Amino acid sequence: MAATQRRPKGSVPPHGTVARYVHGSCRCDACRRERRRYETRLAMGYSVKVPSHPTVRRLQALAVIGWSLRDLEAETGIDRSTIRLWRNGRWATLSRVGAGQIADLYARLWRTPGPSAEARAHAQRNDWLPPHPALLPKGE
Repeated sequence: MAATQRRPKGSVPPHGTVARYVHGSCRCDACRRERRRYETRLAMGYSVKVPSHPTVRRLQALAVIGWSLRDLEAETGIDRSTIRLWRNGRWATLSRVGAGQIADLYARLWRTPGPSAEARAHAQRNDWLPPHPALLPKGE
């Protein structure tokens, strides 16, 4: 069942979900495993959301100086399709962990020209702004 679909009133959530564990009181291996995974992600800060605008701005600024999605993927280990969605402002919020990874990346690269003329051209076509010290994480 897709995350955006609603279940019929009174129906039980599917196996292998946190919802089934909590609301359906299911303790099968799949539901327990998903509950542990969820709690681990909570403990790591994955569920804490922050505004996406600073991350969008940092990724666009890096494109202005020549850092492509492929380059950023290699630097962070974050899939380039995710980076593209973040850079294009697809979501109003994103995880604190992801935002932190991009803030750290920006702090390392904001003064270093990237290798991609294509990224620079893309940024110019979109009128993105260049890097600025105000985008550095606090304490840098």
